[in-house]
Amino acid sequence: MLSKILFISLLISSLYANKTLKKEYYVPTNSIKLSYIIPNVKNDKEILSIINERYTLRIKSKYLLKILQQNGYKNYKATSNYINFIRKSDIDTSLLQNYLIRFYKKHYDIKFQNIEIKPRGFIQSMPKHYTIKIQRRSFLKNKGIISIKSDNNKQFFFNYTLDAFINVYKTTKKIQRGEELSFSNCAKESIMLHNFYAQPIKNLQKGKFESKYLLKQGHIITQRDISKLKLIHRGEEINLFFQEGNIAISLVAKALQNGAYGDIIKVKNKNGKILHIRVTGKNKGEVL
Repeated sequence: MLSKILFISLLISSLYANKTLKKEYYVPTNSIKLSYIIPNVKNDKEILSIINERYTLRIKSKYLLKILQQNGYKNYKATSNYINFIRKSDIDTSLLQNYLIRFYKKHYDIKFQNIEIKPRGFIQSMPKHYTIKIQRRSFLKNKGIISIKSDNNKQFFFNYTLDAFINVYKTTKKIQRGEELSFSNCAKESIMLHNFYAQPIKNLQKGKFESKYLLKQGHIITQRDISKLKLIHRGEEINLFFQEGNIAISLVAKALQNGAYGDIIKVKNKNGKILHIRVTGKNKGEVL
């Protein structure tokens, strides 16, 4: 009985699913058929047409909804005032696709599932020679605009959408400000690329990063969240060494600055002399 109820509920939900009109429809010909809007339609026919020598049609949503109602489809709605029909361009976008793959691989450990590229209007043919341009921070999103410019300075714009998985690092517990980031409090995870406010980190190395802020559990760690791990803190006593001929000399000094590995900071020895040192480890440094 329960299985029958579940089957009926699933059937009803499927009947009422996907009833929102898209803002744009790409059509193969100037003749716009009912099946381009409603999949698996039984009695297909032309409901609209794009004027000859034109490649787009923009109509009011309420007008299209009325046409659908006249053909027995009454459960549709629109989220925009206008619907655009755009003639599909029979063009090769493989160079744009390869460009996007290289562009995103620079920023992520990424696996592509699908790349969809559509011109923002009808293009009869691609220029023989062109340059490709994309906004510098487009990698933070899985969709955007890519453009080309021909030798005679004509520009064409394309919308693209990526379905891809990227590797990120998430916090496994709440992390305090200044706490070291490591595999004891973070874990690697594969997620679908979506919108980010900053680039997720690509690698997590022990003894390299600390948190700039208080991070909640499950937070995706980005470049904005991290800074170099401080091995020396201001006010702490540190061990120094320097080479005097064949003799290695060590001494204790007080740090006047914070320092990460490789940083050059100031310290004060017991005689009050200011020294410059290079940080070599936890509370360790070599005198320059």
